[in-house]
Amino acid sequence: MLAVLLVLLFLVPVIELYVIVQVGQAIGALSTLALLIAFSVVGLWLVKHEGVGVWTRFRRQLRDGGLPANEAIDGVLILFAGLFMLVPGFITDLVGLFLLVPPTRSIVRMFVRHWFERRLRFATVAFDAVGNTGYAAFTIRGRGPEIVDTQGRPLGERRPQPPDRPELGQV
Repeated sequence: MLAVLLVLLFLVPVIELYVIVQVGQAIGALSTLALLIAFSVVGLWLVKHEGVGVWTRFRRQLRDGGLPANEAIDGVLILFAGLFMLVPGFITDLVGLFLLVPPTRSIVRMFVRHWFERRLRFATVAFDAVGNTGYAAFTIRGRGPEIVDTQGRPLGERRPQPPDRPELGQV
């Protein structure tokens, strides 16, 4: 994975420069620069517009008691789209636009969600509950996440009780 990332880190700028030079030779340097700036400005406006829409859906889903998984993935994809739009170049701008358009973003979301579900299907992560009172595990079983204690019993809606606090003046 690191090797692929390093190759992309060096290969993408070289390809971007090649494409920018080719476009510059075809339409002129100033036109190419104006086109790159226009793509970035329009792309960042779309990032803002789509981000606000996803944030609104995220909050509505939470308010209605649902799990906003699709909205969270969309938010991350829009963040990546914004990063791609900031990088000067036509190819990264196209990738950013691909992630910004809702129909194509939903295709990418489907693959991302499938990848996460496949990786987390049998994952168990232990974490310290509240104030060193015990441990629980977050597991993916069947259709969705379930929080269980160390014996595998569901915790449900049980909330940890706050520690007893002495009254003022008592020690």
